[in-house]
Amino acid sequence: MKKILLSLILGTSLYSNAQNITIFVGSGTTDMSGQTISINVDNTNQIATSMTFNNNSGATQSWRMTVKDLTNTAGWEDGFCWGSTSNPLIGNCYGNSQVNSNPWTTPNTNTGHPSVDNGSSGTLLSDITPGGAGQGHYRYLISLDGTTFIDSVDILVTSTAGIKDIKNNPSFSMSPNPANDIISLDVNDLNVTGIKMLDLLGNIVYTENNVSDNKKVDVSNFKNGVYFVVIEINGKATLNRKLVVKH
Repeated sequence: MKKILLSLILGTSLYSNAQNITIFVGSGTTDMSGQTISINVDNTNQIATSMTFNNNSGATQSWRMTVKDLTNTAGWEDGFCWGSTSNPLIGNCYGNSQVNSNPWTTPNTNTGHPSVDNGSSGTLLSDITPGGAGQGHYRYLISLDGTTFIDSVDILVTSTAGIKDIKNNPSFSMSPNPANDIISLDVNDLNVTGIKMLDLLGNIVYTENNVSDNKKVDVSNFKNGVYFVVIEINGKATLNRKLVVKH
């Protein structure tokens, strides 16, 4: 399928930049360390996103890459290539059939664990192919050992491919934000078949079906932090908003 590189939207921050790593997307100059790249499409073309992970630590690093599917729709496929710009012969590509566990970490070999010189970078090329309408949320994490993670970047893809019976540019509103007790969701007469809320690690903290046009949700017992509010339209397409809970 034709690869397309889409415009990128900054999302929410998860990590600080304390690990001397900066992450840039494409030719961008904004550090995306711990942030989310949001991509909206209305087709099933393969989405290719290139990123560089710069080593500013003062020493050579051997970085492994882990991918975790936080949300994934059946029929979607993802893979990636991971290597070192300072060691161009070291690196490998991993297809959907290889990235077959969640999370999945590159093997502990010279190929899967490339050496990145100080001042150089690791290069990630993410390939995501939507299999139709739905959403895929993927987190790419760097570590030295495959278990202790030192930085990450997210890609959140929302596809409305094949959805013909919903409004053009569907949306919903949410207030207040930040919130400390009750939030109101106005779904604008959309045919909403479900709602869920996830924390930054992808854990579902709230779920409900048969949502009314003006739904109220009690978040008074939620911990302070950032959450994603996701609504499902017609059992297929999804829309999401970021919610900050602050007591």
